[in-house]
Amino acid sequence: MNSFFFNAIVKQLLQHAIKTFIFVASTFLAQFAIAATTSSSFGDWVYYTHSNQHENLCIIYTKAIKTKGDVKDDKLPAYLYLMKKGHNQFSLGMSPGFAQDPNKEVLLKFNNRSYALKVGLPNYSWSHSSIEDVSLINEMLMGGKFLTSHSYALDDAGGAALDYYSLKGFAPALKKLDKCVK
Repeated sequence: MNSFFFNAIVKQLLQHAIKTFIFVASTFLAQFAIAATTSSSFGDWVYYTHSNQHENLCIIYTKAIKTKGDVKDDKLPAYLYLMKKGHNQFSLGMSPGFAQDPNKEVLLKFNNRSYALKVGLPNYSWSHSSIEDVSLINEMLMGGKFLTSHSYALDDAGGAALDYYSLKGFAPALKKLDKCVK
């Protein structure tokens, strides 16, 4: 392969990786930001917004209510989140609290259906498309008490975790998120 072509591909991949990292890191870190933030709780879900001069970051999230598996005890809390990207556009993702194996799918299960999430960064996974987001959101609104995620650790032991997320308060939190102005 010619080195110019190879260098161009590497440059594009690095640019995409950096943009993705900044996007996901800012989403996660925004949960802990102090300035210009608001939050409110809806059952087990929290609505959160962070504003600066350029935009509003709007997100709802919930922590795992239960975890089963053989991942190390020192893992961070697991989160399931939904971020508003635009008018009627959302992005669904999760963080299991440990580095995930990028060669294995993360599965969200709800109402006997499974949705595969892609591991984009070591600690984050998100849906493949807005179509999957809409499908899962609609199912979550139809009822049920919880959904699960099954993820695999990127470590020598190859541990796995099954996290349970409550849907209590999801509908009103989503309604609040939908009113967020980007």
